[in-house]
Amino acid sequence: MSGIVVSAEGPSVGGRAVRATREWGPALVVLALVLGTWEGAIVAFHVQQFLLPKPSDIASSFWIERHTLWPAGWYTFKEALGGFVIGSALGVVAATVVGRFKTVGTALMPIFIAASSLAPMIASRSSVGARFAGPPRRK
Repeated sequence: MSGIVVSAEGPSVGGRAVRATREWGPALVVLALVLGTWEGAIVAFHVQQFLLPKPSDIASSFWIERHTLWPAGWYTFKEALGGFVIGSALGVVAATVVGRFKTVGTALMPIFIAASSLAPMIASRSSVGARFAGPPRRK
């Protein structure tokens, strides 16, 4: 018989708090330092508000506009979740077909590879285009 004593009780509440502080404490300290440095740098270097707002201004805007942002965020989450479910289901079906029928897999593999390389290009097009296209043109 071993000398290990097993207790029927789980970890104490105080033990959980100490463990949670040990796990999350460093990350929270770094977060506070980053936000404080950001806020201080905006004030110290006189950065204009439209270029880089202060974290406190961002937080207050989120709080003031919460009645608009929460429904929009919920709608976006539902759309993203629906796209994830549809994409996952199509991926499972495609993988099953490719795994079952080797000739179909050999024929469709170049299309799958091309499709997987197009998604990042399409996603980055809007941000790259907006950054480097210059001012919008008027008709």
